[in-house]
Amino acid sequence: MTHSLNTRLPDPRLRNPLVFPNGTPDPATVFLSEVIQHPNINVGDWTYYNDQTLPDNYAATLAPYLFEGAPERLSIGRFCQIAQGVQFITATANHAMQGISTFPFAIFDPKRLPTYRASLPRGRDTVVGHDSWIGREAVLLPGAELGCGAKILQLLDIAWWDWDKDKIEAHLHLIEASDASALANV
Repeated sequence: MTHSLNTRLPDPRLRNPLVFPNGTPDPATVFLSEVIQHPNINVGDWTYYNDQTLPDNYAATLAPYLFEGAPERLSIGRFCQIAQGVQFITATANHAMQGISTFPFAIFDPKRLPTYRASLPRGRDTVVGHDSWIGREAVLLPGAELGCGAKILQLLDIAWWDWDKDKIEAHLHLIEASDASALANV
């Protein structure tokens, strides 16, 4: 059986990697690594997000409560697919619980805001493994951890998402197929 060697992955540095048959890039499909510059968010190559609303701020759209310098992080692996409306609710969305009221009075006082942020409990990082698909309107709560792909041990051993671009392209036919054993023999 022969396989096309012309299969190429899109350049992971493209903002809009999906191109319609007429040659026009789809503005709704973006590689997140190219549209998010947030110190608390790390996104792997080839992870894309599709949102017909064309957000101005992808970091705020996906993680609305994760402020720069927050104690927790959002880490998204390579080759993930994220649909419109997905939100990551991070621990900094919580309110302080040590007082009589949970109302965040200090957030309305710029002088007290840094102390308020520092008083919030440290939440766990939110982690999305490689090759994960997160469907439309899904909400991931603070500290959520999604495993890689389908969590099949054999795929975790193969870890094709860590291969270099040339190796992925050369074996794309196996990655798209359903025979994990054939992929393991590469």
